[in-house]
Amino acid sequence: MKFPKRDPEIKKKIYAYILKLLEQPSIIMIEITGKRKKRTNHQNAWLWGCIYPMFLQAAINEGWEYTSVEQAHEFCKNMFTKDSVVNRETGEIVTFPRSTSAMTTLEFFTYCDLVRDYALEYFYIEIPEPDPEWRTRNQHVNIDDSDNT
Repeated sequence: MKFPKRDPEIKKKIYAYILKLLEQPSIIMIEITGKRKKRTNHQNAWLWGCIYPMFLQAAINEGWEYTSVEQAHEFCKNMFTKDSVVNRETGEIVTFPRSTSAMTTLEFFTYCDLVRDYALEYFYIEIPEPDPEWRTRNQHVNIDDSDNT
């Protein structure tokens, strides 16, 4: 159920509904979450048009045999978005990457920063801050002949 949190009448109806549910003899589950804005098109364009291509080229320059930005994407998701599930009977833990498409703007920016920090630490490249005009200013980003200083 979605509702505007500042409307006192809606709040009263919600509280009444929750009290009614609590009176039921069955098990109930109530989940209340704040709505967050999903990542923007500009953030997505920065990731796929700047971060991943630069990351891919830098990884190739360091000897990795990636062939596409999709592979760079999967590597980064695996490194920086891990979720875990535990088998309570055996204690086994399975990890898997989260989808970036469901991230909020803040989660997505944090993810991009982790990728940029990794690229700087391991590939010695600095991926630029988000800038909607980056394509017009930098027609070609060539990191092949960087001196890695």
